[in-house]
Amino acid sequence: TALTFSCRGLFLGPMERTNSEDQESAGSPTRLDFHRKVRLRRVGGVARVSGLTMVVLGGVSLALSALNPLSAEFAVSAAILALGLVEWRLGRRLASGDGNQVVRLVVNQAGVAVVVTAYAAWQILSTTDASVLTLLERPEIAAYLDLLDPMVRAEVIDRMPGLIRLVYLLIIPVVWLGCGAMSAYYFFGQRLRGRVADPP
Repeated sequence: TALTFSCRGLFLGPMERTNSEDQESAGSPTRLDFHRKVRLRRVGGVARVSGLTMVVLGGVSLALSALNPLSAEFAVSAAILALGLVEWRLGRRLASGDGNQVVRLVVNQAGVAVVVTAYAAWQILSTTDASVLTLLERPEIAAYLDLLDPMVRAEVIDRMPGLIRLVYLLIIPVVWLGCGAMSAYYFFGQRLRGRVADPP
């Protein structure tokens, strides 16, 4: 019996130590740190693309509304441009390995949703029959309406205020869903889940 235990310890001892070392190396701080940096770079890249997209959209909208700097369009365009710059900057920091920027990215996405919601709500409240009629009287729009049958044109003009309000009403849940999805990706995308592979 003693000989059996001795032989077992002789042959199985090194194998048990090897398995133990493999298990320790699988969850070693070096490997976890490597894969966390990979995830941070990936999420940071998405944040930079998102920020750059907002910068482009905000900049174009800002240029189009520059003739009326007191309008709501100018204000919301400037806000989206600023939020896009913040998003891009935070994404760059996140990609460099600063995981503390995740919460700030989530807050920035909430800011985008709030700005768009405020603008949509303002459009819903400010859309009246008179304002829509003024819009439709613009030469570039009136030219198309003149091509319609008078009865059809009258029906379009009558329904237009309600359609505009409906569009802006639908924008509100869509923007919150989109910003919520981005926030969830920022928050959960940088977290390690499951078994990780060996670094190259």
